[in-house]
Amino acid sequence: MHDCSIRPSAGRGLRRLSAPSFRRALAAGVARVLAQRELLDRINVFPVPDGDTGANLSHTLRAMLAALRDARGAHLGALLQRLADAILDGARGNSGAILAQYVLGFSAAAAPHRRLDLAGLAEAASAGERAAYAAVASPREGTMLSVMRAFTAELLEQARKGADDLAAALQSALEGARKALAETPEKLAELRAAGVVDAGAKGFVEFVAGMLELLRGRRPRLEPALAEQPASLIAATTSEAVADDTRFRYCCECVLSGPDLAIASLRDALAQLPADSLVIAGSREKLRIHGHADDPAAFFALAARFGTVSRCKVDDMRAQQSRAAILALLADSGADLPDELFAASRVHLVPVRVAFGEEEFLDKLGLHPAEFFARLRTSAAPPRTSQPPPADFQRAFEFLLSHHQGVLGVHLSRRLSGTMQSAEAAARHASGRIRLVDSENASAGQGLLVAYAAEAIAAGLALDEAAAVVEAMVPRTKSYAVLQDLGHAERGGRLPRLARWLGEGLNLRPVLTNRQGRLGIAGVLVARRRRPERFAEWVLRRLNRSRRYRALIAHADDAQAAARVRARLAGSGIGFEMLEIVPLGSAIAAHAGPGALLVAVQDYEPPLALIERLGASR
Repeated sequence: MHDCSIRPSAGRGLRRLSAPSFRRALAAGVARVLAQRELLDRINVFPVPDGDTGANLSHTLRAMLAALRDARGAHLGALLQRLADAILDGARGNSGAILAQYVLGFSAAAAPHRRLDLAGLAEAASAGERAAYAAVASPREGTMLSVMRAFTAELLEQARKGADDLAAALQSALEGARKALAETPEKLAELRAAGVVDAGAKGFVEFVAGMLELLRGRRPRLEPALAEQPASLIAATTSEAVADDTRFRYCCECVLSGPDLAIASLRDALAQLPADSLVIAGSREKLRIHGHADDPAAFFALAARFGTVSRCKVDDMRAQQSRAAILALLADSGADLPDELFAASRVHLVPVRVAFGEEEFLDKLGLHPAEFFARLRTSAAPPRTSQPPPADFQRAFEFLLSHHQGVLGVHLSRRLSGTMQSAEAAARHASGRIRLVDSENASAGQGLLVAYAAEAIAAGLALDEAAAVVEAMVPRTKSYAVLQDLGHAERGGRLPRLARWLGEGLNLRPVLTNRQGRLGIAGVLVARRRRPERFAEWVLRRLNRSRRYRALIAHADDAQAAARVRARLAGSGIGFEMLEIVPLGSAIAAHAGPGALLVAVQDYEPPLALIERLGASR
């Protein structure tokens, strides 16, 4: 529930805003936007139709709301400083970054005032508008910026005329903003084609409308969120009508910190990247950088040349644009699948964190396997991994549930990582619309289960049915791994020290497998030549030639060895329905070490046949 217990003040003849009245008005504006989050998602078309403007604005404004709750009793300058810090930290997406910069500019101009009269309010709004425009590398009219400009122009005009009633001036400025909002389709062809106004611009208008309603002495009227409407209405997003013309795949964001950041040089450097929708919000000590690019790793690496990078976030906008399925599929980056299978499966990914010393990366999205091994060869600090925090899953769930009837998640074994627990913590209040499956696996084994979940969703199974067939496939999906460097597994706690000493001392390599989510030693290979072939033969001895199998071969920076394993499996006479090679992701390679090989095998049964058999056995 949102904190809407804000007391209206007497709005007639309001000449100055004190810190308490301004705080209550801001909270009313936030509450109004939060109530319309899913509507804003539905009309999100520009700059890309990825359906997350409402989610991004909500995340941004929740940070402001938290600061407002903590700022009771603060004078106006202190209140505004807290708001500026909070909204910069919490900003998400293009619209969130622009709004954050608006608030920073507004706060800097208004902070010296103990109370705001109309002249001070107009001056602060003008500073906010200038800051917002300056933050955007290529400003476009017909967006939130246009509405901010119209709002500011009318406030300045009212102040020039000598008006002193803040509420009346704000009403006039709101009417100007609404007129500019209605004109946004005339300025952007994308909006005109979809028959909608700009989502970010509407969010700003609703924010001001909520503030004004309270200042006029009325309790804000909060329209019901679309979450209370039938799921079929939610699924029918407006952006479906817009062609997928996204130039870049990923929405990249990070915070850049330093004592004296060279903002102009940073802007020039980012402009040289293959990227667009660049927004740089903040100050010379802390910036939030937003942009759309195909190579998040390069985006973050460039930013790191100018300061300390933290709070990296990457969204796959092409996955976000997919609205075809009733159910959404979510996985963490512990799952390894070939890129084309990830794309075909329409998987939404929550990345595991990978760190070398003080540098932290987003697995797969901000750190590709080849880049991981390049760092591994040169870094003095060993790699460390950590599970995604619950907030990452919460953000993913909020977005996906605003566009789909349910979410099916397939995650790293809870006995190997805390990732599953983070997902469960975020899903706690989802009213049965989320089902999470513990893969009891990692890497390619988890990847096979993710691909199977995608097949179950495509077959039209309901959420509980899709979860049931994936859970039934968990014990039928086995992973076998042989390590070249036992030190990585031992340091990460995945292999007992004694096993490392014996393996290295006797020139043996244990074959590891998943047993109810834990790693166990299933056998031993003699460390001689032709180890890839010997490993493949070891796996084949555990397969039934009368069964149907799918298999993935994952390698840690040794594609040649993986190809030798594949050749031996392919020539075995077993008719594998899938037999692909994939690089071992850095979330797992950090513990397996270079040279590791993994074969995941799934005893395959089509989802529809399996659900029918499961139903008959109940």
